[in-house]
Amino acid sequence: KRYTMDQLKFLMPYGIAVEIILASDSIDEIDIIGLSGKITFSSGEQNELDHLVWEKHSGTKELFEACLESKQGSVYISNAVVLDTGPGILFLTPITDDSNLNVVGVLTLEVNLKTFADMLYTFNTGINGNKHVYIVDNDGNVIATTDPAVPAFSPFPDLRARPELLNAFS
Repeated sequence: KRYTMDQLKFLMPYGIAVEIILASDSIDEIDIIGLSGKITFSSGEQNELDHLVWEKHSGTKELFEACLESKQGSVYISNAVVLDTGPGILFLTPITDDSNLNVVGVLTLEVNLKTFADMLYTFNTGINGNKHVYIVDNDGNVIATTDPAVPAFSPFPDLRARPELLNAFS
């Protein structure tokens, strides 16, 4: 069965969203976005309600608009963004009406990259000396690392000395 936006908000009360989040180490927040782009339901900070999703997470306006033009089952993934808990990504998917033809809203999941960051420490244990493991995005920004001196979203240290390395990453 497909639900309208009002039905979905009724069926997914705050408590259920929190239970979903508590069951997963990776999901930080669940939001429902209205057709205007405003957050109408959030399992996180309630001061985000009625704010545009792209004000909260830059770079998501295009993904949101793509959701409005897509069909149920479509999933859009953001670039890495800053979440309340650190680096993460957003998954956006359209919510459709009973006919499964009309988009009535967009569901977003904020997924943190903590699990990936934790895996880096497993890889790093086999490295001798003062070397570190990094996850880097397409722009050369560090998303996760074992190096405590490199904050998230800062440039990969080797790129400062050799910017041409970025082409080799792809």
